[in-house]
Amino acid sequence: MSDEELLKSAGLYGIDRITGQEGYNPAAVMLLGKDDVILDIVPAYATDALLRKVNVDRYDDREIIKTNLVESYEQLMEFSRKHLPDKFFLEDDQRKSLRSIIAREMLVNTLIHREFTSLYIAKFVIEKERMYVENANRATGEGVITPENLEPNPKNPIIA
Repeated sequence: MSDEELLKSAGLYGIDRITGQEGYNPAAVMLLGKDDVILDIVPAYATDALLRKVNVDRYDDREIIKTNLVESYEQLMEFSRKHLPDKFFLEDDQRKSLRSIIAREMLVNTLIHREFTSLYIAKFVIEKERMYVENANRATGEGVITPENLEPNPKNPIIA
C-alpha cells in the first residue's frame, strides 16, 4: 500500500464535498502536519506540560508544545519520563512500566479527544502527589456520570 493509499484508507485524504477539491483534511494536518500549517488552521492549539512540585503556585519546569499530535505525544511522554518515577513492577514474569502505561493513556486521550476549536490550552500537570490533565470539553448531557449512564462521545473519530 502506498503512502497516499494508506492516508486515504485512514480517512485523512479525500474530496471536499463542498468545493470538490482533493487533499488532506484537518485530521491529517493535526496528526502529521508541519507546525506552520497547524498554526494556520488552529492558531490557539498548544499543550502545556507543567511540573509543580516545589513552586506549586507557578511551575518548576514547563514545556509549551505546539506541534503535530504524533510529535506532541513523544514530547509529552519525554516530559513524563523526565519528571515521574518508574518504580519496579512485575506482572507474571514481565517487567511493566506503570508510569508509561498511565501517562500514555492520559496523554493519548487528551490529544485525541480535545476540542480543537476552543481557545483553552490543554494541560498535563505533574504535582508532588498526583498528575492530571485539563482539556476543553463540550458537554453532551447533564448530571452525574456513572458507569450505567456513560455514553462515549468521540470528538475526533478520524484522529481516534
